[in-house]
Amino acid sequence: MDYDKDFVETELGGKSILEIGGFPGVLASLYIARGCKVVAIDSPQYRPDYYLEFAKNRVFQSVAHDINLGPPPIEGHFDAAVMSDVLLHNAGFPSEFMGWAIEHCDKIYILNYPTADGNINPPAEHSLFSGFPVPNSKKIVTEMERLGAKISCPNRETGGRELMVFERI
Repeated sequence: MDYDKDFVETELGGKSILEIGGFPGVLASLYIARGCKVVAIDSPQYRPDYYLEFAKNRVFQSVAHDINLGPPPIEGHFDAAVMSDVLLHNAGFPSEFMGWAIEHCDKIYILNYPTADGNINPPAEHSLFSGFPVPNSKKIVTEMERLGAKISCPNRETGGRELMVFERI
C-alpha cells in the first residue's frame, strides 16, 4: 500500500489506534513502529482461513467483526480510528458502527479514493468486493454529520487517497 508514512508519523504517532478494515492489521506494523497501540478490526466472512492465520501471528489485538452488523465487541476509548478504503468494500454506509466509532474515538480518519457520485467499484478478478457504489466525499460528510461528527480539517490527499478527518460534535 502506498500509504503516506509522514501522515502516520505526524497525525498518529504514539496514539491508540482502531484500525478498521485492515484485514486485519495490514497497516498495524507501520503504526506500531511509530509507537502506537493498535486494535485491528475486520470481517472474516470472505476468507476466514486467511484472517485467522494472519491474525494469530500479530502483536496487537485483532477482532473479527463485520462493521455492517453494528458496534463491535470492543470496550475502551481510542485516540483515533483509521478507515483506509473500507467504504469501497461496503454495500452501504455502516451507520450504526460509525455512530459507535464517533463515541469511542477522538478522531476518525477516513481515507477513500476520490470518486464522482454513483461510481461503481470496478470488477476485479482478485476482488470479492467489486460492484458496490462508492460514496463520494459529500455523502460521507453528510452521513458523519447526521451521526454527530464534524469534519475537522480540509480534505487533503495522502498516498493517492482523499483524507477526511472527523471529530465528535
